[in-house]
Amino acid sequence: MRKIMLTLLLVAVTATSAGAYFVSKNGAGSSLTARASSAQIVAEITKCTGDQWDNYRLNSETVVECVTEQVLRPQVAKGNITNLNLALEDVVSAHREFWLPCHNIMHRAADDAAKTPSGILTLIEMIDLPSCQGGLVHGLIDAFARVSPTQQDFQSLGDTCSKFNDLSQAQTDRQRMEDFHLLYAYCTDGAGHAAWEHAHDLSSAVDACNALNEPTGQAACAEGVLMQIYEPANGAAEKSVEQGFTDIPELCANWPDKTDEKATLIGCNTGAAYVYTRPAWRIAWQINSSPDASQGGESQEELLAKAEQHIKRAIDMCVKYHTSDCLRSLANQVPDVLYGNQATIDDICASTLENKEMCLQAKSARAGKK
Repeated sequence: MRKIMLTLLLVAVTATSAGAYFVSKNGAGSSLTARASSAQIVAEITKCTGDQWDNYRLNSETVVECVTEQVLRPQVAKGNITNLNLALEDVVSAHREFWLPCHNIMHRAADDAAKTPSGILTLIEMIDLPSCQGGLVHGLIDAFARVSPTQQDFQSLGDTCSKFNDLSQAQTDRQRMEDFHLLYAYCTDGAGHAAWEHAHDLSSAVDACNALNEPTGQAACAEGVLMQIYEPANGAAEKSVEQGFTDIPELCANWPDKTDEKATLIGCNTGAAYVYTRPAWRIAWQINSSPDASQGGESQEELLAKAEQHIKRAIDMCVKYHTSDCLRSLANQVPDVLYGNQATIDDICASTLENKEMCLQAKSARAGKK
């Protein structure tokens, strides 16, 4: 469930000619075609970035393509999953700026890993670390949606996701328990992305989510459906985020879940929070990624004020049109840049009502997520 990861998954910016020169001068020269150690993978990623880790560089298409095509994609194709995830965790640990770009990059690295639903599920089952906010899980499930899965295949995907939940409950080590819990959340959320991408029909997508065998997973899946419609990490959105402000209240009010429990309706309300907070996250990305002190003539202070207003608009939407699940999810989705002013964040978090303490702690909680 992406309320766990709570982050904007950002579209890469086009590389400048200077960026292309930088990587050609310092970047990886040859593809890692053989199974590599985690240290080798780290070294090649570092070559691609030229050991420069600012957001502007990491989101450039030149760096993204180098990391994806020359380093990560060959390792996914070889099934070198554990070493790959260990390497990514090492990079993120050393360079926190890689945390957000890493997710989108992994989507791309995994999108052509296997040609059949069963082949893709086999690769998913190899994953034992939730690196890059489950980017590899999501990328493989993107690929799953494009190989014409049947309803039975979706049931098999649900069974594969459930194995992560079972593994989490079987762990005695707290960190490993959390690792597999996150993998379960990312997997079920990803199933919702795949359900929409496969059917492009809400009723069919909800039915696919209900093929999962546990209510939390069903809700996470439905949240993934909304994300895929309005702001997918990979590929084009079906509808604009702004259109979501108009559509989603009615969508949740008439949610097509035929089951008695209607667990997927929770996902509509948490997914609404994700969509409503995207404008604020876009401004946060703008502040963090530009090499210039001002952005399009606007000062950082003006941009921060805009981001604050976008969050307040999102809170207002949750309060007016949704269940408490929307505000609970939103409390974890306030952009980090708004935590720099204590008075601002106190005011925002107070507006999330009983979720205030969770909201106040969200930034520090995110800092420890994988």
